[in-house]
Amino acid sequence: MKRVLLISHNALSMHQNNGKTLASIFSDWPMDNIAQLYFNKEVPESLKFRNFMRITDEDVIKRILSFGLIKHAGQVLTPTNEQGIASHTDAGTLGFIKELAKQHEWMKLIARDLIFSTDYWYSSNIREWIASFKPDSIFLLGGNSRFAFKIATRLSSDLKIPLDIYITDDYIINSAPDNFIEKAIHKKLTRTYIEAISHSRHLFAIGQEMASEFKRFFGREFHVLMNITNSQLPSTQHTRPSAKDGAIDFVYVGGIHLGRDKTLAALGKLLGEISSHLSTPISLNVYSVKPPSPSVLKTFRSSNVTYCGAIHHHAVEDRIQRADFVVHVESFDDQFTSKTKLSVSTKIPEYLSSGACLLAFGPNSLASIKLIEDNKLGIVIGQLNISSDDRSNLINAILSESTRNLLSRNASQYFNANFDSIKIRDTVKKLINQN
Repeated sequence: MKRVLLISHNALSMHQNNGKTLASIFSDWPMDNIAQLYFNKEVPESLKFRNFMRITDEDVIKRILSFGLIKHAGQVLTPTNEQGIASHTDAGTLGFIKELAKQHEWMKLIARDLIFSTDYWYSSNIREWIASFKPDSIFLLGGNSRFAFKIATRLSSDLKIPLDIYITDDYIINSAPDNFIEKAIHKKLTRTYIEAISHSRHLFAIGQEMASEFKRFFGREFHVLMNITNSQLPSTQHTRPSAKDGAIDFVYVGGIHLGRDKTLAALGKLLGEISSHLSTPISLNVYSVKPPSPSVLKTFRSSNVTYCGAIHHHAVEDRIQRADFVVHVESFDDQFTSKTKLSVSTKIPEYLSSGACLLAFGPNSLASIKLIEDNKLGIVIGQLNISSDDRSNLINAILSESTRNLLSRNASQYFNANFDSIKIRDTVKKLINQN
């Protein structure tokens, strides 16, 4: 088995989406064959892997300001193996960069790319750590920062080892920059993607639609690497109540950023109206690591949405299996749909395997929503102005246990056919371990 150096913004995690995805992909690799270099200010979570190096903006800035007198950038970290509630993390940036980011995301992108454009990140301890690991290849989970691609490409060239790239979000094809600065940043990021992709060995995309679009744009083949979940299908079909039996439980687990908070509020209002119409209590319970702002929390309270806080990693599977409906939402706002158009949510495999009925609320032009609609995996509301047909379909699912069970069986069958973790991991292993 080859030794793989993972490079990403997020550390391996039991909770955080990208970190959790990476951890699952490589979960059956030998402990000593995986190491990770990452850039966000967070502590890795792993029951197996132990070799982690973190470099943050702060680390590099300190070396720059000391003119190199500070010899080391970054630090080796020991992962936690506690399966508790995830904590919200950040990029490890200094205060002034964080303040810039609050105003405009592009300011943070420029600042971080400038910081890592120097060689101060590549200190002796980083070189020694990499040399001691002796990687055979690099696996990069790319994002919207140029510096991660440049670091991965640099190390690949210096060490003369292949680079494999995995893309989970589209920052290139459907990006819609608002001003000339954002357009310039997007142009540079596109150029960086092209350079890194031309240098790479294997390319992976999170869904079929993204793989097809990226192949057309970049002229390279992308392997589909769907999200992997360790969830198991319930051993028995849950008996779920119909409206006449009591309260109906809708559950959403995930981030409320990228405009999803507004979609959740709209759904909460719809469920409140249906609840009054049916004279049946209906709850929409939201679990998210990052708490809502006071204004969002106020909107939730007035929209029949209950924010339940964060949830322990080991409790997520049990909670969604006890739900009547599991909820996937996306924003209808153009500034967010451009970012989510080709992505497939990391939560969808968990939802499909839960045995609960899936409700998707978001633009049906998005890959996540289309996947659910085209394969009849759940109830889909594809427009913000909810039609009478969509409303009727949802009410029917609430009232009809057989309708819910039919959709959940479809979801379970699709999960078995398309999210087989052993098959997906074997495909990745075969590609990475080839000479």
